[in-house]
Amino acid sequence: MTFPELRLALLRRARRPGRIGALLAGATLKVTPHGTGDLEVRLWGRRLRVPSNHHLPFIVGTNPFWSMSLVHCAAALSDPTLTVLDVGANVGDSAILLETYLRGVATLFALSPT
Repeated sequence: MTFPELRLALLRRARRPGRIGALLAGATLKVTPHGTGDLEVRLWGRRLRVPSNHHLPFIVGTNPFWSMSLVHCAAALSDPTLTVLDVGANVGDSAILLETYLRGVATLFALSPT
């Protein structure tokens, strides 16, 4: 287990019920190095590579309905020629989310500033 994976596991544990386990995980988290490089995670049934210090895996892990309003809005349009342009795409999570729940409904374009 790499340091980023360990930090992600500790973040998840620190937010769960169980006072003693949460306290221990929170204390361990404070002394665990961040690590460098990328972390490969599974979000919405897809593999996604994010920077090791990115908060998205934790956010989706604690709130699985994160960004589902985007899926509902796209589904409500029900246009067979729907085109989605993600300007300032961070890690591509919006595209993965739409493709997971609305496979083949939209043409996706993601523009990253870097």
